[in-house]
Amino acid sequence: MFLQQSSQLETVTNPCIEVSLLSGAAGQAYAVNYRVIGGMATRNVDYTLADGTLTFSQGQASAMINLNVSDEGYLDEKIQGLSVVFCDFLKE
Repeated sequence: MFLQQSSQLETVTNPCIEVSLLSGAAGQAYAVNYRVIGGMATRNVDYTLADGTLTFSQGQASAMINLNVSDEGYLDEKIQGLSVVFCDFLKE
């Protein structure tokens, strides 16, 4: 597959997952479906993120999956995470 998870960021102002195309793949437009499959964080409690489609325009090397993280005070909690699986990789 031509995808690489570049970083996983959980900040108060802009929580997101950055996904990059591997070298040489940015010459075409692509779409890829993704599903959230769980982790230590609980969907609709700790965060909201629906399954969806990530689209890369021709020449675009990276894209962001934005999520909403609940404001519940991270200092009192164990480290939490979530997993995103990519499927149905399509050239546009």
